[in-house]
Amino acid sequence: GIPPHIGLVDSADGVRWEEVALTGVADFHALAANGDRIYGWDSVNGRFLASDDAGESFSARSAPEALHWLAVDPEDPEHVLGASEAMLYASADGGRSWRSLERGGGLLTWPTGGDAVLLEYGSGRVLRSPDGRGWSSVGTTPFDDAVALTASGETTLAAATQGGQVWVSDDAGASWSERASVSE
Repeated sequence: GIPPHIGLVDSADGVRWEEVALTGVADFHALAANGDRIYGWDSVNGRFLASDDAGESFSARSAPEALHWLAVDPEDPEHVLGASEAMLYASADGGRSWRSLERGGGLLTWPTGGDAVLLEYGSGRVLRSPDGRGWSSVGTTPFDDAVALTASGETTLAAATQGGQVWVSDDAGASWSERASVSE
């Protein structure tokens, strides 16, 4: 059977999964990658981990607190953003040190060729930043219970809600339309 702490697994087809590292030891509740660089928050041991070899091995790095979301600058794998429940942080050295961005937490994504995106917890505000430092509001979602956020291309965003809805924005978060809903 599957161990209680999955660690890092990989699949080429989404059907067959192969153990990569930390099986039975770590449970990643946040992962972000840029090339062979992978960052993750191990919720079992409360630690921030980094890999330079596509997940074959990991080393512990510092973290200001539990990070629920991570995003890596597509142009610089050392530049990583992390969000807790209440605060947004940035690291310019691969998670060895962090600074608070004095902004509330939320869901993060950083698409290749696009700006970093923060979907603020509770408010539904969508903020964008070209560098993770200065943020500007681009819109508000019609939902406030997002549990997942991802990007496709520079301007397409998709969010899943706790209520089982999938919402998509084709204009970098300015407007949203419901694409799917799981009915009970």
